[in-house]
Amino acid sequence: EAGLVEVVAELGAQIEAGAVLARIWVQGATGRQPLEIRAQRDGILIAKHFPGLIQEGDCLAVLAVAVDG
Repeated sequence: EAGLVEVVAELGAQIEAGAVLARIWVQGATGRQPLEIRAQRDGILIAKHFPGLIQEGDCLAVLAVAVDG
């Protein structure tokens, strides 16, 4: 959903699946709890949306996974 984004995790942080990455405070929904966005996999947070407004379809975060080569 569109709204004001609050990214909780810091760049470079090790993230576990299920951890809260960010909260979206939906515009025009006064009194509603924020939508929590949770990681779908383990990884390292290498990019995040700049604080402010986010729209549906925007990239919120990028998690990197180490690959043994």
